[in-house]
Amino acid sequence: MSGPRAYLSVLLLSTAVLFAGLWVVTSKLRRGFLETEYGVWQAKLDMIDACDLGDVVILGDSRASAGLIPQQLHPGASNFALSGTGPIEADFELRRMLRCPKLPKIAVLSFSPHQFEHIDWFWRRSARFGLFSYADLEEIRDAEQSISPGLIYQSAYGSEPPGAVKNWLHVSHFPPYEFADLIGSAVVGRLNDNRRAYQDTLKARGQHLVGNYQQCAEAPDGEIDTRFSPTPLIDRYYERLIGDLHSNGIDIIIMQTPMSELSASKMTAEFESQFAAYLSDRGAGRYVTPATDALFPVRANCDFGDEVHLNQRGADAFSTMMKRQLELGGRIRNAG
Repeated sequence: MSGPRAYLSVLLLSTAVLFAGLWVVTSKLRRGFLETEYGVWQAKLDMIDACDLGDVVILGDSRASAGLIPQQLHPGASNFALSGTGPIEADFELRRMLRCPKLPKIAVLSFSPHQFEHIDWFWRRSARFGLFSYADLEEIRDAEQSISPGLIYQSAYGSEPPGAVKNWLHVSHFPPYEFADLIGSAVVGRLNDNRRAYQDTLKARGQHLVGNYQQCAEAPDGEIDTRFSPTPLIDRYYERLIGDLHSNGIDIIIMQTPMSELSASKMTAEFESQFAAYLSDRGAGRYVTPATDALFPVRANCDFGDEVHLNQRGADAFSTMMKRQLELGGRIRNAG
């Protein structure tokens, strides 16, 4: 065989081999090309899978991951808050914990109001960083289609693969979904950064600073919500999360991380009261909802490394203050 047909055959074979090689890279060498937050997630998930939980676990978003120092709350505490996540991801973290022979005695829940209203990083991180199995994603898809259609999966023909296929492609690390990171990292250029992030996160029992590219907080970008409106899908998983914690005898403490002075100046009293009412309604009989001012604590702008995340100094001061002011120390000493 020669001529155009031979050329086409060689081209197709070469393309297939190259694609298969990329698929091996995207499946087996993920620390090499994913953003360094991947190393942080893997450290926390490995701690959970090893049942290295401690008596106190922190579940929440990136503000909690940066702002709550486990050692300041209790020597056996662990921070499993994940960047860009909300109650959906926390519920699946808890499901992993419930496989362990010894469960924590206290769960600190710390989600900013935004995480009850929006799902911003679901595909970018949650579906790519190893938290969900295919069955998990299918469960979420079924729930989304029944109560929040279009929130995560687009139903319009041609806009994306069918939901079941999209789920499989993500858990299988389909190379086209990884091209941007592969190019940005020159394939394996982030390996050392991810290794360092992994080790640092283990050493800090899960606490991990986010941002820190500014000396102090700046004014927040974009519009500020004036009304709190939780998304039904997120609300369902929050209800399940607190229900599973309560039914397994794990005490629940709500602890909100601070806003900067600049952010606080944009917050409305209506929004604050609506968020407090929501938490109170969902927690009735299962946890004590903090007073509204405790749900929106404020710290100086220069305690922040960006618009919303505490720097190490701010995290140290806030963690120490919360142990004292909320009398968390006494409850944790009883847990230890």
